[in-house]
Amino acid sequence: DHSDDESESSKPCCDECKCTKSEPPQCQCVDTRLESCHSACKLCLCALSFPAKCRCVDTTDFCYKPCKSGGGDED
Repeated sequence: DHSDDESESSKPCCDECKCTKSEPPQCQCVDTRLESCHSACKLCLCALSFPAKCRCVDTTDFCYKPCKSGGGDED
């Protein structure tokens, strides 16, 4: 039973995070995911497209770690 695989894909992570220079910083992830947001997202907005493109619009004072785990494309 590999139920852990599903939770892995919904773990909070962000490849493109934008933060203000204020103290504390205000950060927002601008990643787009298909059909859902990560598990820790409180406010998820989805476009009315098929498949739906969703973005978490939470504001935090940190960035989640990157979702991409060394794809091997970069030299």
